[in-house]
Amino acid sequence: MEIGGYLEFEHYFGQEYHTDCIKLNTARNALKYLIEARDIKKIWLPKWNCSAILETCKEQGLEVGFFDLDEAFLPVLPSEYQPSDYVYVVNYYDQLPGIHIDHLIMDNVQAFFHKPQKGIDTIYTCRKYFGVPDGAYLYTEAKINRVLKQDCSYGRLDHLTGRLECSGAEFYNQYLNNEQNIDNLEMMKMSKYTENILKSIDYELVRKKRETNFCCLHERLKDINLLNIQKPVGPFAYPLLIHNGAEIRKKMQEKKVYIAKLWPNVLSGREGYWAENILPLPCDQRYGEEEMNYIANCLIEERIW
Repeated sequence: MEIGGYLEFEHYFGQEYHTDCIKLNTARNALKYLIEARDIKKIWLPKWNCSAILETCKEQGLEVGFFDLDEAFLPVLPSEYQPSDYVYVVNYYDQLPGIHIDHLIMDNVQAFFHKPQKGIDTIYTCRKYFGVPDGAYLYTEAKINRVLKQDCSYGRLDHLTGRLECSGAEFYNQYLNNEQNIDNLEMMKMSKYTENILKSIDYELVRKKRETNFCCLHERLKDINLLNIQKPVGPFAYPLLIHNGAEIRKKMQEKKVYIAKLWPNVLSGREGYWAENILPLPCDQRYGEEEMNYIANCLIEERIW
């Protein structure tokens, strides 16, 4: 214990949104935790998924199968599937209804505000919703038989503090380096820094701002959106499906609207078409009606598609 001396980063005493769950450093490690705790041997993954999930399953020695998705993003399990197998389902843009499958693992990485179904192992990430260097939540009744050490994130803050005081472009390389480092982290508990920041957030305000921004975009873009979407709780992004999404993404970047390409590793079939042409338009708590109208104006009034 140290008493006195200079002050550290301020401590917060609010309530985190997710409680009564396991707090880990990354969503990838939350899956590793489940594999160990559940002693998983075989798992089915959606073809539309990030490479990190497949890599994690292979690293852990699992037998991996793949399934297609229907037009509503729901799993279409093949005849080889057995009820004893585990099934990894992604809640894309928080658009999935309730799903009932034996041995289900629900990926709510894009649905932070969507509370888990009772009895279903569910994974959340913090970094896709808030400016924190690590953090994941795992709801499960299974436990591993060892004690995890706590992550330390003081060396992974430059891209966050840099963008707060400067611009995202100036610190983009640091962001990319951090993403690479995150992928290689061993399984640990959430860092004290991230846990502290998550106690400072007004979650109700964040949820409402995201929903308001989502609705603003939907009102302007619903006639050109090829997806039939519903307003989620505290949305991750507004998913706009349009045929030439790759071209639009480049043109929007010229207007300083940066739209991520999710799951770039998926190249073929319906899933490849979605990965290429669904534009996850930003609608997070940093923005308001002015920014949403700017995005919509770029897409509609200037007709860049």
